[in-house]
Amino acid sequence: MDSELLARIGNAYKVDGRFDMAEAALRRALAATGNKDQKIRLALAEVLQSQNKYEVAIKEYRTVLRGDSSAANKKVAAIGVKTLEAALGGSDTIQ
Repeated sequence: MDSELLARIGNAYKVDGRFDMAEAALRRALAATGNKDQKIRLALAEVLQSQNKYEVAIKEYRTVLRGDSSAANKKVAAIGVKTLEAALGGSDTIQ
């Protein structure tokens, strides 16, 4: 599996608003990297958020925050966590 190609396909689906297809492609891309590519994980979190899968999206955002990721990616992930926790009614909702 070519993780870069799968990620590009997933991001193309994301831009097109085909979030279910984007999620599938991004999950395959992430698996192809051994679940280590934080940029792909961040894209997956955004797709999950777009599908209102908030709890799962928060987990992915938090993994980005804990992982070896760029400061820019961590900033986006932190905003994602804060936004979704507020949507769910507070920071105590998801651990």
